[in-house]
Amino acid sequence: MFGMSFEPHSYAGGADTFDPCPKIMAEARSAAALGLSPSLAVQAFRLPIVAADPTLSTGNGYDAELRIALDYNLAAAYQGIRRLHQGEVECQRERAVVAVQKRLISLPDLGRGNALRAELAYLQDHRLELKSLVGETEARLEKGLISYVELTDVRFLIDNLERRVIDLEGELRKLTDPGSQPPRVAMEAALKTLESASVEADQAAASVRNVDPWNLRMRGGMVAAPYRDWFGVVELSYNFGGPFRAASESARVAAHAEELKSDPRSLRALSRQAEADTRESLPGLEQTLALLDREIGILRDDIAHFGTLTASAAPQFVTLAKVRVVLLEADAKFARTLLQEREGWLQEQGQSGRSHPGG
Repeated sequence: MFGMSFEPHSYAGGADTFDPCPKIMAEARSAAALGLSPSLAVQAFRLPIVAADPTLSTGNGYDAELRIALDYNLAAAYQGIRRLHQGEVECQRERAVVAVQKRLISLPDLGRGNALRAELAYLQDHRLELKSLVGETEARLEKGLISYVELTDVRFLIDNLERRVIDLEGELRKLTDPGSQPPRVAMEAALKTLESASVEADQAAASVRNVDPWNLRMRGGMVAAPYRDWFGVVELSYNFGGPFRAASESARVAAHAEELKSDPRSLRALSRQAEADTRESLPGLEQTLALLDREIGILRDDIAHFGTLTASAAPQFVTLAKVRVVLLEADAKFARTLLQEREGWLQEQGQSGRSHPGG
C-alpha cells in the first residue's frame, strides 16, 4: 500500500565496501605498461649489392647483418601516462555511478525505516495497556459476564499485535545495513557530480586516442655480425587523419554530455522517474491516513458512548474497541511518518510536497 514500483535497470554496487577502482586501475596499468616500456629487437639484414663500396652497410652482398637494439616510442609512453590518468578519472566516475545507483535503488523504501520505528515504538508503549485489557476481560469471564469465546476474541487481537511487534523488529534488523537506508541528500548534487565525472572521463579517453596519429620512435643498438658497430634511428611521423580524429572526439564528448541529460535510459531519467513515483505515492498515503483517522474517530465515539451504558455487554464492546484503536493508531503512525519522510525528501530535491494530516 505504501510502496513504489521503481527499480533501476542495473546496480553497480552492493555492499558499502564495494569499490570499482581496483579493477579500473588494474586495467589502466595493464594498458599503460606496454607503452611505457622499451622493446628489445633482434634483426637480421641482407641487402642487395648496390656497389662494391666498403662504406655500404652490408659490404658484400652475400653477407647478412645481425642487429640487436632497444626501441622506445615516446608517443606511446606519453599515451601510457595519459591512460593512467584516464583510469583515475574513470574511477571517480564509477564511484559517482555507484553513489547515484545506491540512492535510486533505496528509494522504494524511502522513509520506511523511520516509519517502522514509529509504529514499533507506539505498540511497545501500549503493551501494558493491552495486558490490562486482557486482565479486565478475564475478570469478566470469572464473573460469568462474558463467554470464553469473547475472551478469545480479545486475546486473538492482542496476539496479532504481538506478532506485528516481532515482524517490525525483524524488518528493522534488515535495515541496519546503511546501504539499505535511503540517503537524505539532494539527488541533484549527486547527479551533477556523476555528469561532471563522466564528461571528464570522456575528455581523458579522447586525450589518449588523440595521441594515436603521432609516432616518435627512438632505436639504438649494435651490429653483432659479421662485424661490430653501433647504430641509432630517430623517427617522427604523423598520420594526416589526426585532425579529423580530434574533431570527432570533441563531437563525441559533447554528444555524450548532452546524452547524460536527455537519454531516457540515463540515471538522471531514472532519478526523475523515481521522484515522480515518490510524489505520486503521497495522495495514497493521505487517503490512507484520512480513512484511518475516520475509523479511529468512530471507535473513540463508540467507546465514549458505550462507556456510559450499564448493559452487561457494554464493557466487552469497549475493550474490543480499545484494542482496535491501538491497532489502527499503529497503522496511522506508520503511514504518517512515511508521508512526512517522503515529503521532506521531495522538498530537499526542490519538489513541492503536499500537506499531510496532522498528528
